[in-house]
Amino acid sequence: DPEIYKLPGTFCYDIDDMQSLVFQNQEERKKQSVKAEGIIENEILELELWFKSLSAVPTIRSLRKNFHSVAEDEMKKSFRLLKKIPESERKEVEQLVHRLVHKLLHDPSRNLKEIAHDEDAHLYLESVKKIFDLSPVQANLQEAPEKHHRLKVVKSCQMPKASSPSETKKSSLIIATRGSVLALWQAEWVQKRILEKRPEISVELSILKTAGDRIQNRPLSEVGGKGLFIKELENVLLDGSADLAVHSMKDVTSFFPQGLEISVIAEREDPGDAWICPKFGSIDNIPQGAVVGTSSLRRASQLKHHRPDLIVRSLRGNLQTRLRKLDQGEVDAAILAVAGLKRIQLKKRITEVLPMEWMLPAIGQGAIGIETRVGDEATLSLIQHLNDSHTWDCLLAERALLSELEGNCQLPLAGYCVLNGEELFLRAAIGDPEGKAILRCEGSAPRQNAERLGKDVAHSLLKNGAGELLRKAVSTAHIEF
Repeated sequence: DPEIYKLPGTFCYDIDDMQSLVFQNQEERKKQSVKAEGIIENEILELELWFKSLSAVPTIRSLRKNFHSVAEDEMKKSFRLLKKIPESERKEVEQLVHRLVHKLLHDPSRNLKEIAHDEDAHLYLESVKKIFDLSPVQANLQEAPEKHHRLKVVKSCQMPKASSPSETKKSSLIIATRGSVLALWQAEWVQKRILEKRPEISVELSILKTAGDRIQNRPLSEVGGKGLFIKELENVLLDGSADLAVHSMKDVTSFFPQGLEISVIAEREDPGDAWICPKFGSIDNIPQGAVVGTSSLRRASQLKHHRPDLIVRSLRGNLQTRLRKLDQGEVDAAILAVAGLKRIQLKKRITEVLPMEWMLPAIGQGAIGIETRVGDEATLSLIQHLNDSHTWDCLLAERALLSELEGNCQLPLAGYCVLNGEELFLRAAIGDPEGKAILRCEGSAPRQNAERLGKDVAHSLLKNGAGELLRKAVSTAHIEF
């Protein structure tokens, strides 16, 4: 009876159509399962190689310790003979010697980690220990590296402790960084701020290429998220090749290797998202069917919810690469972080900053974080002046939200916290990848309860259906945004 369709709350389905739909879904799932298996195999292989490389870490640490010890002994002998050498020249000599040790051991350290992938790695490592007479106590660490490097979830950041004057002092620091223009700007900014406070020490950059930099032909959601941009930097912290790593906090996941922590967060730059569209101008003027480029599921989800008539495509690469693709006409518009554009003097490319009412930023967006080894008070004493307590408390709330939802850039999750007086105000949003639904939640609390605030907002999201959106996001992570 056709009248049945007019009844409120009544839905009618054709059984044959439903069976056809089920069959199509099954076929699609089979195709995607093959893709998923390939992705998982690649990830497992990378993880195995990484774990194997950890077997070389104790040997590398021992090697560095021995070299530095020999260098210190030789300098002491030389200084005893050169009693009249001025203190300023003495420090210059110390810095030069430490730089030489770091440079001499850079390639051997990298080669040892590569050799660790070989099935005869233990023979090579034993040879190195014998050649350089590394101590048995240090060698015993070789037996079970997994006990020292098991991954753990860090549920919150801890405010850095002030170092006492009696802590061991360092005369040099090595900063691990990616090689993009923005990453180098951030690392050099940290380098300058350290030298402004401690001009007598040596601060060098160690530039690394990460998996996220190498894999440019696939969306981030397919290849493991933004954690790909920090893994190699964390490896050199663990093996002692570097003292600290500089990150964009929006790239830092809720997982840390054991023994590492975010110890400093600098003052936040503008956290907004920039709309760049020289062809049509404002987002209100861009026509239906226009193509917008972004590598972020968060931006794609919120944009599709706001303008479902637009086409969203994956846009990978560093800032300059994405802008070049925009200028070459691969997309009609692009969405990028305001902070990054400002930092590398590209603010003039911004057409408009998208309103936070419908485009909420990524967790940590606009903030620079410094990662160090847990308990490395000598390094912390040289960088703790860079920490901004306001930004720290805001990100403590944001990252508690992230940890509670176990999110990273593979999920369309947004969160932004501000401090008004002594009160924190946190807004959060999560959507499905296609932008059909966006769930928003907010809360406030005294700044001393920052972590509690993040957890409470996360629980409110989950109570209101975020769990289903998370499951949908995970199951459709292959969709190319």
